[in-house]
Parts: sequence; C-alpha cells; structure tokens
Amino acid sequence: MMAALSPLAPARFPELSPIAGVRLAAFACGIRYAGRNDLMLAELTPGSAIAGVFTRSMTAGPPVLWCRDCLSGGV
Repeated sequence: MMAALSPLAPARFPELSPIAGVRLAAFACGIRYAGRNDLMLAELTPGSAIAGVFTRSMTAGPPVLWCRDCLSGGV
C-alpha cells in the first residue's frame, strides 16, 4: 500500500530549463513505488566535472556508499 501524499507536497513542479551537456530521464521501475517514477538517469557530456555532498552518518545506505565509490576522493 502506498503512503498518503504529504500535505507539504507541491501541487505541481516547475518545468526545468535545458542545461547544455545534460540529459535527464525518469522511469517507473518499481524499485520503491509502483506505477510512478522512482529512478532518475542523468547523462553528462564527456569531461564533465561532478561533485557530491554526502552524509557523515556511519550508517549510510548502499546508494550513498555507491556514489562515494564513484567519485574520486569520496568521503
């Protein structure tokens, strides 16, 4: 059963302006929710610089650990 929609959820989201060298897509994969987008894919042009901000929690979940491993110097 899906949780009720939060009363703090926005009624709609603004349209995102295109960003040169970035392609975004969202898919309904059933990872977390049934019948709604729950996976986002970003494609960046070769040579793009990326950065991440991570939790300092000692109990970081697998997605955070994976992202840390993907970024050189991820701590």
